[in-house]
Amino acid sequence: MKALVVDFGGSHAGCGLVEDDRLLATEKIEIGSAVRLREVLPRIAESFRRLLADRATAAGSCEGVAMGLPSIVDARTGKVLDSRSKYTDAMGIDLVEWSRNEFGLSLRAMRGWRCWERVLQERRVDVRT
Repeated sequence: MKALVVDFGGSHAGCGLVEDDRLLATEKIEIGSAVRLREVLPRIAESFRRLLADRATAAGSCEGVAMGLPSIVDARTGKVLDSRSKYTDAMGIDLVEWSRNEFGLSLRAMRGWRCWERVLQERRVDVRT
């Protein structure tokens, strides 16, 4: 199973294309002191498109997008509940809609880094039950 992933850090975002437990491609985006997520999301989308093109992979072959944010996130809905002073506009952005509009994919957002590992693990459990 493939997925597009992004982990937001304080000064950069790590974007990647994963398949099962393997990181197929990665790109680091410097975001510096950006405080608005709306400023960063277009750069994330561009990075995802480059990663997909470099691996000759269609977005539709991915299961979805996994997004790790330095925020309090409702993992069920993908909504940011508290931005924790970084990305102050995040609570007003529908990230699920952004992912659907940009790539036609579902989105799973959660707090913390390496969220894609948790998402893939949950998917494996779901498949077995």
